[in-house]
Amino acid sequence: MRSTASLLFSLLLFPTGAFAEPLTLEVTEAEVAYDLRNGRPLVSFRMSEASRKAFADFTSQHVNEKIDIRVDGNSVSQVVIREPITGGTGQILATSADAARQLTERLRAMASLEVEVIP
Repeated sequence: MRSTASLLFSLLLFPTGAFAEPLTLEVTEAEVAYDLRNGRPLVSFRMSEASRKAFADFTSQHVNEKIDIRVDGNSVSQVVIREPITGGTGQILATSADAARQLTERLRAMASLEVEVIP
């Protein structure tokens, strides 16, 4: 009985596979914007409160790691997390203004936005 309790305690303290699956985020707002430094088009988005918290935890755990950002299962960007992102907003660089508009429309239509660490 003692070994079972120890194992359970170890699993609770040291969970394996945390965020092993893609983290799905709920987008509540999305709009086309432009990077003030270089004028490149991007999509600026805001997440629900639950997604803000989950993304803050995710980014806190994966600083200096590369992640894949996917919309409806398709990779749209790969970036390195430089610091925890806790404010509930994000930006995705686009290849063109048209691509930014299309991505914005997909996110507004409740497309699936996922992030996952790249091994």
